[in-house]
Amino acid sequence: MPTNRRRIFNIDEANIKLDKAMKIILNDNEKIANLAACFKQERVKLGLSQCALAKKAGINSRIISRIDEVPYLV
Repeated sequence: MPTNRRRIFNIDEANIKLDKAMKIILNDNEKIANLAACFKQERVKLGLSQCALAKKAGINSRIISRIDEVPYLV
């Protein structure tokens, strides 16, 4: 019987850890979405296309198109 009690405790402990992890992930996703929104706004303000910005930054334009695809929370 003690093993069953320990198993239940571990499940509860795991659920608590999972809840904490989900809160951290959601918070990080919100930060990422806000950064992506700011990035896109600045790109548009400067009048740069995705390709032009990629060329200036020396990165692949796919990266910028992926940033523009982020669902914004702002």
